[in-house]
Amino acid sequence: MNKNAERAAWLMARDLDGVITAIERQELLSMMGDPELYLSLRNEFANEKSRKIAIADHWLTGERLTQKLADRLNRKIAADADPYRIEPTYTNKRIVRSLWFIGAAACVIAILILLSPAPTIKQDKDKPVVNRFKNDIPPGEQKATLTLSDGSKIVLEQMPDGIIEPERGVRIQKLVDGQLVYKTVSGNPVRAGAMNTVTTPKGGKYRVVLPDGTAVQMNADSRIDYPTVFSGDERKVSIIGEAYFEVKKSKKPFKVVVNELEINVLGTSFTVNAYPDEPAIKTSLLTGAVRLDTEKDLTDRSSGVLLRPGQQALFPAGVLKRKEKKINIISIPEDAVAWIDGELAFEDRPLEEILRTLARWYDVKLEYKPGKLRSNFSLRIPDNESLSNVLSILEMTRYVQFEIDGHTVIVHPQ
Repeated sequence: MNKNAERAAWLMARDLDGVITAIERQELLSMMGDPELYLSLRNEFANEKSRKIAIADHWLTGERLTQKLADRLNRKIAADADPYRIEPTYTNKRIVRSLWFIGAAACVIAILILLSPAPTIKQDKDKPVVNRFKNDIPPGEQKATLTLSDGSKIVLEQMPDGIIEPERGVRIQKLVDGQLVYKTVSGNPVRAGAMNTVTTPKGGKYRVVLPDGTAVQMNADSRIDYPTVFSGDERKVSIIGEAYFEVKKSKKPFKVVVNELEINVLGTSFTVNAYPDEPAIKTSLLTGAVRLDTEKDLTDRSSGVLLRPGQQALFPAGVLKRKEKKINIISIPEDAVAWIDGELAFEDRPLEEILRTLARWYDVKLEYKPGKLRSNFSLRIPDNESLSNVLSILEMTRYVQFEIDGHTVIVHPQ
């Protein structure tokens, strides 16, 4: 067995067992060179691992698996190849890559697709593998800040589970699973107009159950404002960022205000994506029905746009400036609601859009070096992966390289 194959077999085993370091992953990717070889081998041995085919107490000691991997590599890598590098060359063809990205606990699918022609790239065999990740960034977690009606702030992840200092007429409880639940207290008069706010930072998410029983799952860098008790003839909240709503059915209409847009529902589930740095407000309807009204539509209720389940409404906003703003209806993209289930999913998205999402989830700043970012990508991985793992997958396209320096990601177009 040549040293290249033996070393790669050992690294692959560590990769599949979830103990590989960022430096070792970079070395493994460089040794394999061809992403198709890496992915096919990873998938093959992950399946064997999931079927518990092992020889000793720990599956990494399975000599048969290591030998099988080494044999495959020997057929691919020339005997006189450099032990730590090979020289892949890509011609100008459309490249499609299926990435199988398996975590330590279970197998998950990561799909990475390049949709534009790839340039011919040659790696310098004499150049050593350089670790460009000075540090790693963990994924986001359950954290948020609650602002009470008197302006006082409570950092929820620092609070013990249980009853939080109650607002007048309502009880606020933090549950063990990272939820904030409101319940009206009978016999206790409610202070009219009292408003609360929950804000998630970059790298945070949280779930809030509003006083009417409506559940709201908030994504990173988001904010929701709502009354402590829904009085009057409607239930109205406002949102910045991204949130998933499961609206409690009621005779009172439920309204979500997003900049110039108002979403009207009775009982339904939907998501709203309204980040200031994105070009549009996106409303994706999963069940029920909603009507979207612009500020202009509010004077004429018959002119609103009705959404059906499976549809997404796009309203130009944020960084996109248009004189005439019109709501467009499309089918919900596959990646629109994946974040609710703990996935980072992108289907045919520009790299800049993917990186904006990653910056919010991992709480990092982006620094772009000169050059043009080419092509759209499709990527699907769990949101509990470290940032270095995600960036390593994107680098396999050969169109971009990254550095991590503190909380800054430096983007190098290739």
